[in-house]
Order: sequence, then structure tokens, then C-alpha cells
Amino acid sequence: MKSLNVLLVTGDSTEAKKICETIESWGYNSPSVVKSTEKVLNIAYEFDVVLMDINFKTEFDNIIESELKFPLVYLKKDFENRKIDKNLFMEDYTILYVPFSFDEYKSSVEIAIYKQNILKEFRNDGKFSKEVLDAFHDSLFVIDTSGKILDINEASTKRLGRTKNDLVGSNYKDIIPPETAELRGKYIERTIRLNKIIEFEDIRDGTCFHHTLLPLSDNGIVKRIVVNSQDITKRKDDEKAFITINSYNRVLIDASIDPFITVNPNGEITDANKAVETVTGYNLKQVIGTNFSNYFTDPGYALEGFKKVFKNGFVENYPLKMMHKEGHIVYVLINASLYYDEKGEILGVFAAIRDITELKIAQKALKQANQYNRSLIEANIDPLVTIGPDGKVTDVNKATEKVTGCSQNEIIGSDFSDYFTEPDKAKEGYEEVFRKGYVKDYPLEIQHFDGGITPVLYNASIYRDESGDVVGVFAAARDITKRKKIENELLRANRALRVIRYSDEVMTRATTEYELMNKICSVIVENGGYKFAWIGFAEYDEKKTIKPIASAGFDEEYLKKTRIYWADDEIGRGPGGNAIKTGNTIVCRDVTTNGTFSPWREEAKRHGFSSLIVLPLKMDGEVYGAMGIYAEEIDAFDPGEVKLLEELSNDLSFGLKAMRARFEKEKVERELRESEAKFRSFIETAEEGVWIIDEKAKTNYVNDAMLKILGYTRNEMMGHSFFEFMDDENKNYAKEKLERRKKGIGEKYDFKFIHKNGSSVWTIISAKPLYKNNKFIGSLGMLTDITKRKEMEEKLKKSLNEKEMLLKEIHHRVKNNLMVISSLLNLQSNYIKNKEDFDMFRESQNRAKSMALIHELLYRSDDLKSIDFGDYMRTLIKDLFNTYIHDPFRLKLNLDLQSLNLDINTSIPLGLIVNELVSNSMKYAFPDGREGEINISLRAEDGEYILIVGDTGVGIPDDIDFRNTDSLGLQLVNNLTQQIDGEIELNKKNGTEFTIKFEEASY
Repeated sequence: MKSLNVLLVTGDSTEAKKICETIESWGYNSPSVVKSTEKVLNIAYEFDVVLMDINFKTEFDNIIESELKFPLVYLKKDFENRKIDKNLFMEDYTILYVPFSFDEYKSSVEIAIYKQNILKEFRNDGKFSKEVLDAFHDSLFVIDTSGKILDINEASTKRLGRTKNDLVGSNYKDIIPPETAELRGKYIERTIRLNKIIEFEDIRDGTCFHHTLLPLSDNGIVKRIVVNSQDITKRKDDEKAFITINSYNRVLIDASIDPFITVNPNGEITDANKAVETVTGYNLKQVIGTNFSNYFTDPGYALEGFKKVFKNGFVENYPLKMMHKEGHIVYVLINASLYYDEKGEILGVFAAIRDITELKIAQKALKQANQYNRSLIEANIDPLVTIGPDGKVTDVNKATEKVTGCSQNEIIGSDFSDYFTEPDKAKEGYEEVFRKGYVKDYPLEIQHFDGGITPVLYNASIYRDESGDVVGVFAAARDITKRKKIENELLRANRALRVIRYSDEVMTRATTEYELMNKICSVIVENGGYKFAWIGFAEYDEKKTIKPIASAGFDEEYLKKTRIYWADDEIGRGPGGNAIKTGNTIVCRDVTTNGTFSPWREEAKRHGFSSLIVLPLKMDGEVYGAMGIYAEEIDAFDPGEVKLLEELSNDLSFGLKAMRARFEKEKVERELRESEAKFRSFIETAEEGVWIIDEKAKTNYVNDAMLKILGYTRNEMMGHSFFEFMDDENKNYAKEKLERRKKGIGEKYDFKFIHKNGSSVWTIISAKPLYKNNKFIGSLGMLTDITKRKEMEEKLKKSLNEKEMLLKEIHHRVKNNLMVISSLLNLQSNYIKNKEDFDMFRESQNRAKSMALIHELLYRSDDLKSIDFGDYMRTLIKDLFNTYIHDPFRLKLNLDLQSLNLDINTSIPLGLIVNELVSNSMKYAFPDGREGEINISLRAEDGEYILIVGDTGVGIPDDIDFRNTDSLGLQLVNNLTQQIDGEIELNKKNGTEFTIKFEEASY
């Protein structure tokens, strides 16, 4: 049997897993599992027996078309309700209750197989083999319709204690008690009548049997009956015990006011008590079979608890909220644990549910009251604390955490006095509360975790329990930091105000800068209560020294030992140097920690000051010095005091500026008086005329020289318009000039007035606008009579014109003479047969033309001294090209010529040089009709002129030294280059290139 192939048909995966594990644990093959009946008929014949969930019975009956052809056992749950299934005993199938025991499983499978084998054999030949009969462990015998025993198995003979031969042929009624035989006869008759398998139970001699009657028919008529009897006494006893215990437990469970449920591994409720109806609003029939998590407001959290039971074996006080059918919430706590079958297999979860809704309501009310009280405590901006009799903190609010920098957990349990700058004083305070019952406005300073200090005033009193016993001290601290700060600010502001008040008196009485600054320093120390004060000016020496001018407080040696600079070095980056460099107030709150003060730290300690302020002294937006003020305490200068001291430094600068302005004004007034006397004396004795007019051009003042220039008396000019003393032709010009004065423009120009006698008077006027309070009030003119110079200029201009005409005529005649010479040379060359002589004549002719061209340009130019040499070179080169080049397409001329004006003394020799070099290139560089380029450039560069004449021709032979040659042309080039103080260079690469550099000489 252990090798049986079993097919399990169930839709419950969890149940299937348990059944497989149970069967496998008995040493049998694990069943194969399918989840529906669709494929059962096709694969059932591959298995020895089929175990099927009875829920599939109706569905399966519809599938089976005729008689069942394989062993089938139906599985049914609900062990405790087996006793009500008597109606099923009449059916022609075998039922196995889940969970089942080994014996139950073994017997059910054997019966199913036996039934199928009997039917099979009976269909074949109507007989049964001994092997089939003896294969059953339970009693099995075959009877005919009259009750006669036709065959019997070995298990029956053993149970009855008789042999097979004794029993076969006898009637079954003869071997059992009469009362039992009567009951069995009724079931046999029913089996024959109905032709169906009938199952029933009976008791004989205290033993309980389960009987199965299997009809064997022929053409629908029952011929034989197979009787199978199984001893189920032990199972019945177990059932009875189970029912008894279960009934007792059920009474206890149903009597409980707490809801109880059992839940299978799938989360389905398998049982529940009446209290569940109260807490859910549903009856038990509606609850059982549903998923337990459906009844909670948070199904996910309910499932988490369910999983914890399977993981840990139990959960305790698991909080959930159940949703009642009517919609209200029921708060519950759940205790749950696993329950097992007799083999230790988990059957499900047993959960006890405690309704804590009323407790929750009470707790909520208490919590709200506590939260309200706590909110009042936490909302209090004052630090609140409770202290036990041992001085340990028992509770604090958020304000206490904030003021101490420690968390509530850190504070509670620690000593109250640990959080103050004076622990002993704090301890005395709470001990006084325990003695007197209270303290009021007890001053302490709370030490923050990061070192900060908060001054407070404590009010504290004892508090008692319901019995009246003292439990501890309740203390409230009022932060008085702002009050302290205001008090300190008032003290500091008052001392700064005292300094300003007394300094104002000093500024009104001081007669010198030195006196003013020294008395200000004394006021700072004596009236302000500061430790030390000094004033220094910024020097512009190499070290950029801050020179001490005045001081008060320390001995004079301090400033001598204290080097103060404003350079960009370690000392210059100190408070004093930074104040001057940046123009900002520098506050050093603690000299022992400030890095920029390190050079002076030791002296500061020795003289007993801890903080300082350095204020820049400014005048007209420029920093000219600094004022330093030192104090004994750390961080002595708050923002309000700094602002007042900045006002003091501004007052000092204003006082110095006012004093300097007063001194300067006195000096200016003195110098002005002296200057006015000198000016009046100068004007009255000056040879130039002085003429002052107002904004309307009325004469306000003229000196004697002016009267003499125009020939009028003072009365004839004073009050008269400036325009009355000129002809109409010049009035518009004079008005334009006056408008320029009104725009603030001064200038110098020539102007013609009319003398009293009617003659013209030429003057040079140097005119300046006059302003008062930024308003134009008139004009001052210094006039010099230049009438004689003007007459002389006219004569010189006339003479110069005559000379210019004469010089133009000379240039014209020189040009004509040179052209005559050129023409004569041209005529003479017609009679010369020798080519060398002909070329010499032509060269001389070209030289004459080059000089004539210069004189032609000078004749035509407005400037008789210089010509545009670039323009001259273009004309000259064009004439040479037309003279020497008969095929214009053979040579390319590249000209890069700047327009440069050169003096005639430079132009003539430079023109001859250009003539010689360009002629040589055109004559000799391209023999035999060769093609090429001639490159000529003239430019000014870095104060000198550069002339370059080059070609791409055959070049000058290497054996010819151009500086020492018999060639007249090259000799002329060298000599003329020396004449203009130039330098000449020759480059023979890629043809010939002459470079001449020269500067134009001054003549």
C-alpha cells in the first residue's frame, strides 16, 4: 500500500499541503494534486485511488456519465459534526474526515479500492479471488439476498474465532446477536431494494462497528452483497471525548463576554462565540467562513498580527480597531496563539479579543487632560522644572531643553544644580523651597551646553500628592537676558552719551587740534569710564605708520611699545590698520581669542583690558586716521554703544574739519586782503587794459590802461554797454563770445574796437567768466593793444605774398630750364650712333626730368617747401616705365607708397635715387624679353622713412660690389644716400632688393 499512487483533488492549497505532508509522514508516496475536476476522468486511471474534496461532489456527479470506474474517497472537513452525517451512510462512496488518523486513512482507501475491485471482478465472472478478500484488514464477507454467507476473508475468521469452512454456507444472522441481526437485516433489505451502497454503525459487545453494504447486481437485480465491517470503537471514544471537551470549552467560550474566534491558515474564521456578534454586529453564520481581516479598519495591520502569530507562536495585546456593522469603531486588544492537531500540525489560530473601547475613551479623556496640562506647560516660554527631594530633576518642558541645550532624557534624573554657573547657589535655592515652601525672584545664571549663559529669576514652590505629602518642587525660571541686556545697553549708552556731551563742550573751547584731541581722549577715559583711548593719523611713509597724536589712560610708554601700521602685513591687519584700510569700525570683542590682535596680546593682558573698538576718522570721504577705545570687560561694546561712539568719531572729524576750516578761512581772508591790495595795485599799474562787465554786458570796471587804449574817460565807459565800443560788423561776434562766457568757457582771441577818435584798435582779449554762488555775474577781460602788431603783420603778409610769387616763378623757371636741358639731350641723342653713348644721354635726360618734376610739383603746391613724395614717385615711375618698357604685359609693377610730405632738400636726391634704381631694374633685370615683377614701397616707421626698390630679375652678379663700382648710376645712389644721411642695404635673394632707411633732416 505504501507504493500506492494517490490523486488529491482540492482547491485549498494549504489543506492540500497538510494532507500531502501527513500521508508522506506515514511512509506513503506523496499524492499528486489537482485543483479542479476538469481533468480527473482523463488522468484518474493512472492512479490507484482518488481523494476528492466533497465540495466537488455535485460538480463531479454531473461529469460522470455512467458507473464510476476507479476508487474514490471524498474528503470532508468538520470533525465534530460527523455524527449528523448518517444520511451519507446510504451513499455509494467512501468519506474520509479531515483531519484524519492513520487508521482512518488506511481503512478508507482499502474500502474504496475493495469496492472497485469487487465491482470489477463481479463484472468479469461474478466471483472474487482470495487475494482480493484477504487484502482487507477489516472483516469482509459475501452473502446472497437471503443472508447466506458465500465467501469470507481471513480477518473475519480471526475476529469470529472460527474457520472459513464453518462459516461459508451459514446465514450471517446465526453468527451475530438477534438484536444486531434484526438491524442489519433492515439495512440489507434496503441495499437490495435500492441497489445502492449502504453504510451504518452498530455496537456489539461494547465494540462499535462501521459497516458498508455493497450490492452486486446482474441486469439491475441484486444477486449478492459484500459486507465490510470496521472496528471504530477507538475513533468513537475519541469523538465522544472530543465532543465532551469541546462542549465544555464551547460553554466556557460562549459564556465569555470577550469575543473568541478561530482562524485557519488561510485567514478564514472557522469558529466564533456569541460575543463576536456583539462586537461586529453580524451573526455567527455571517462571520464563519469569512476572512477575519474584513472586520478591522486596517486589514493590512491585522494581517501583520496574524503573520506574527505564525512566526512567534503568539501575540499579546495587539491593538486593532474593529468596524461594527453600524459604522462605529470598537477598540480591541488581541491575544492570539496557534493550536495544533494530535500530531503537532498547526490547525490555525485561536484569538481572544478584549473590547477596550470604554478604556480607550477614558484613556483618551485622561490623555486629553494630560495633553492640555502638558500643552500649557510646553506653551510656557519660561523654563519649567520639577525637582525631587534628592535634588534630582523629575520633569522639564521644552523651554528648559532650549535654555540648557540638553534633551529632556538627559536632564531628567540629573542634579538640578548641574545646569548653573553657581551650582552651590542653585542647591541653596531649592533647599530653601523645601524649608520655607517657596522662593521668589531667586537670581541664577543657567549654563547652556555650548557655553552660553542665560540670567534668570526663579519662582518656586513645593507640590504635594493626594495624601498631602511633599513630592517635590515646581520651579519656573523667567529669562531676564533682554532685561540684563537693556540694562547693560543703558549703562553703555549712558557712558557713551556722557562722552559725547563732554566732548561737545571740549570742541567749543579747544583752540588747537592737539588740545582738542588730547581733551577728547581724557573725556573718554575720565567721563566714559573706559580703560584707554588714543588718536592717531595715517602716515604715508614706507611702513604706513599710524602716528599717535593724543592718548589718555595708560602710561605713555604703551603707545611707544605698541607698533601700529596700516600696511598689508600681520601688524597692518590688526584692528587699527583694518579700520584705516577699510574705512569701517573694527570691534575686537575678546583680545585673548581675536587672531588679528595677537601681536599686542601680551601688552593687553599686562595693562588689563579685554576688548577694544577702533573707529576710522574720515574727512571729505577719505580716512585720515583712527581713534581706539579700550575696555576692561570682554565684549564691552554693544551695537547701540558702537553707534554712539561712531557718532563721537564723526563729531571729532567734524570738529577738526571745522577748526581747520576756521584756520583756513582766517588764513584765506588774510591772504585775500593782502591779495586784493596787491591785485588792485597790479591792475591800476598794469600796462594791459582790464575791463569787467556784468551779465548784461554793462561796464562795471575799467583801469587806466583800458581808458588809454580806447581814449575814453572813466565816466564815459562806466555803466555803458560793452557793445557800444565796437562797429556793427563785430557785435554779433562779441555776443557769441559773451554766450560762451555764460557757459563757463574762458578763452583768448583777437578783437577790434573803435577808438574815441574813430580809428580801429586791435586787441588780444583774455576773457574769463565770473561766478558768485555758482551763478554767472559777468566777465573779466585782460586786453593788450596789438594795433601796431596788426599793422606790421599786414605789411609782412604783403611782403610774404610777393616772395611766394617770386619763389613760384623760380621753381617754374628751374623746371623749364631742366626740361630744356632734357629736350636738348633728347635732340642730341638722335645723332648718336653708339648705343652706350645713347644710353648715357637718355639717363641724363631722365635725371633732369626727375628733378624737373619736383620743381613742377613745388610750383603747383601751396607749400613751397615740401611735396607729397608718394604722389611724385607714382608719376616718375610711370614715365620711366613708358620710356624703357615697350611690352607692358611683360613686367608687373607693385607699388606700396604712403603719402609722405618731404622737404625739397630731401626730395631731389631721393628722387634721383628712385630714378637710378628703377631705371636699372627696367633696363638690366629682365634681359631677352623675360617676364617678372618690380616691387617698390615707401613708408614711415618708428620715426624714420624706408624706401625699398626690388625686382625678381637676374640680379646683380656676385663679383660686383655695389658700394665700389664704376657704374655712374650706383655711384650716384651711394653718394645721394650719404647726402640724406641714409643707410643702404642690398638683398640678392630672389633677384635684387635695395633698402634705404633715412630720417628727414632739419633745415
